[in-house]
Amino acid sequence: MLRFFGIMFYMTIVDKGEYSNYWGNQAEDEIFGVTATFGLENFMTLKRFQFIRKNLCFRHKVTPEQLKKDPVGRIRPMLKYTSTKYVVLGRNVAVDESSIACRSEFGRHLIVYNSSKPTGKFHFKIYACCCATTWLMVGFLLHCASDMEDRLKGVIDKDKAKYLDDRLQFSSNIRQIVLEVTQPLHNTKRVVNTDNLYTSVTLLLSLRDVGMYGRGTIRENSALFPRRTCLRRSRTSREGLPFRA
Repeated sequence: MLRFFGIMFYMTIVDKGEYSNYWGNQAEDEIFGVTATFGLENFMTLKRFQFIRKNLCFRHKVTPEQLKKDPVGRIRPMLKYTSTKYVVLGRNVAVDESSIACRSEFGRHLIVYNSSKPTGKFHFKIYACCCATTWLMVGFLLHCASDMEDRLKGVIDKDKAKYLDDRLQFSSNIRQIVLEVTQPLHNTKRVVNTDNLYTSVTLLLSLRDVGMYGRGTIRENSALFPRRTCLRRSRTSREGLPFRA
């Protein structure tokens, strides 16, 4: 398994296109007339790699009812494990959405369509909280129909997850997303930077309640926002909606 994950990391760093390009005679040898490069057959056969990639599962006993409740239940242990890793972070973090292009039929319950994406109309949608100093992802949420208690199970204790779920059940979806992905940083007095889609008075109040600060752009029609807190510079977004920095 370590070899398999090592090959996955290698493929991320060295992009050669389809899998078959990593095994057998390498294109670099033909181009430069050298034999310095080698294929991955020295570590694992292509059929073995494809078999593991097709059948790899971190949780076998998942019922159809559980998959309806949590579509990523089979890989939830891996998501929980990676959520516990950390580094020394800076004071400023940013919350925004990201996408990973994919048209696989196996991910049909998780794939969303967005016609404005130039690199792929079908993709996985991820809400991420990233450190502005190290550029590392602190927390993330995969866009799918799942309960907060299932997503946070194993990451924080059950009572705390239940408390957070009860506290956010009457919040808007946008506020829930921001507060959940920043959960590892609650009560650290860090500054959460957001764009005008996320920023609102209620979000800033919610961040204050969990021991954090907020900063971001807002739309001019944002309700209840005190104008004295806004800079005078105004611009127009790509959608044609005016907002203030």
